[in-house]
Amino acid sequence: MIIKIADLTNTILQCIMIICTINYCIDDKYKKSKSQQALCIAIMVITVLISTAIMGNSNLGAIVIHGMLLMLGAIAFKKDSLGATIAFSIIYLLININVIICGNIFHGYIRPNIRNEYIELGIVLFMYVPQCIMTYIVLLKREIIYKAYRFIRSKNLSAISLIIVTIIIDFINFFNFIF
Repeated sequence: MIIKIADLTNTILQCIMIICTINYCIDDKYKKSKSQQALCIAIMVITVLISTAIMGNSNLGAIVIHGMLLMLGAIAFKKDSLGATIAFSIIYLLININVIICGNIFHGYIRPNIRNEYIELGIVLFMYVPQCIMTYIVLLKREIIYKAYRFIRSKNLSAISLIIVTIIIDFINFFNFIF
């Protein structure tokens, strides 16, 4: 039960982080109002929940959700879909790096050393709490993300490369947690 609450909270926070970062990075003339952002966040959260209900909370499901959220971000900010895609990919890359680091620490070192009745609590503390901390930092320091965004945006091939890197990281996560 605690994992479901943590997962829902994490999903909402990640969708907030994605939409707010996209909106922060794109040109002023394409920015969305607070109510439009809230609608985009709600659509993303519902998409993740439905996709998870259909495909399960698997790593393969995460890859499909990645593609769907990428498309939703590009559609929501269709007047600057390239900018939305770049901002989304930066955030998605940060999320996945966090998952790889925290997942490997938890599954490699923490999980073998805690009792089975504390596994769920361990997952929340070592997998979900770091995501919440990262979300807070990203939203607090969006100007750092914006600098990375501007750098990537100024390079033509970097946007495509970034998308490919996020897909590769999805597959790394997929194969990393199979064993």
